[in-house]
Amino acid sequence: MTTLPTNLHDAKAHLDHARHKASPFIEKFARFGYAAKGVVYVIVGALAAIAAFGNGGGDTTGSRGALDTIARQPFGQALLGLVAFGLAGYSLWQFIRAIEDPENEGSDGKAIARRIGFFISGVVHFGLVMYALSVMLGGGGGGGGDDAGAQSWSARAMSYPL
Repeated sequence: MTTLPTNLHDAKAHLDHARHKASPFIEKFARFGYAAKGVVYVIVGALAAIAAFGNGGGDTTGSRGALDTIARQPFGQALLGLVAFGLAGYSLWQFIRAIEDPENEGSDGKAIARRIGFFISGVVHFGLVMYALSVMLGGGGGGGGDDAGAQSWSARAMSYPL
């Protein structure tokens, strides 16, 4: 069972141990991923604030709407590519946390539940990467809303045999 560090020295040792289990590239990729995730959530919050104050007629939106908003900006495709790359790093880190347990969560019931949560988070954020790529390639998004994207993916899935 993993216990939470009780002082700064223990916390630093815990973090150093987790870092040693992941390669330096993965660490930087994951940090970039956390930044990209933060950008998406800041945009979601900003769009919600704009909608709340009624300055510009914006609608509240989720992560996909934030990605659509990024794509519509000047240099939006490049920015969206950077965000997608970062979200891929975050997703990969969540999968590593779920499978390899670099932070020594342990194997008791609570730790397994946390690790399942990490895995689910990885899947969700990987879905955002796929959505961003589809927006970049012109296959989804572009103001169609989340429902249009879901219909597009559903139609594509239903076109396969079986």
